[in-house]
Amino acid sequence: MGAKNKANGLPSSARPEMQTSTPWSQALKEYREIHHLTQEQLAFDLNVHPKTIGRYERGEGGQNMQELRRISDFLGIHPERLGLAGIIEIPRSPAEIEAVTDRVWLLCEQARLFEAKTVNDQLIRGIKDQIISEDPFLLRSLAHAYHVGGYITAMMSRSHILPSNSLLS
Repeated sequence: MGAKNKANGLPSSARPEMQTSTPWSQALKEYREIHHLTQEQLAFDLNVHPKTIGRYERGEGGQNMQELRRISDFLGIHPERLGLAGIIEIPRSPAEIEAVTDRVWLLCEQARLFEAKTVNDQLIRGIKDQIISEDPFLLRSLAHAYHVGGYITAMMSRSHILPSNSLLS
């Protein structure tokens, strides 16, 4: 009889496999395959456990931004491929906020939802703190950012790729 999973008593082969494709997991796997590396070899290069590489490639685990940036720099993978299309500085004026929101819509049109989500989440976090009055222009800009955020969430949930740490969930 096959090995059983201690958690649910099911045979290992009967366990449901959760596989999520993210820009991060795709880029890492492509890099490894292009350079003809095993997971163990890449793990050694990145100074992580080989099982960590497997989890990363399956889209499991909560990779933090610092770790993604470290690996991006080490492997020479452009940060946008990993979903790290960040804002360099937090926009202050309604016009600057609208420009970032327009950039997010453009990323959505290009089906780059993870990048759009990353930028939009960072935008919302940044501008929520600066709204200390009822300035209608800032409030409208914040509403536009939440609107595009809702669109991203809807598109990602339709595609079954919604990350668990969404600001809008």
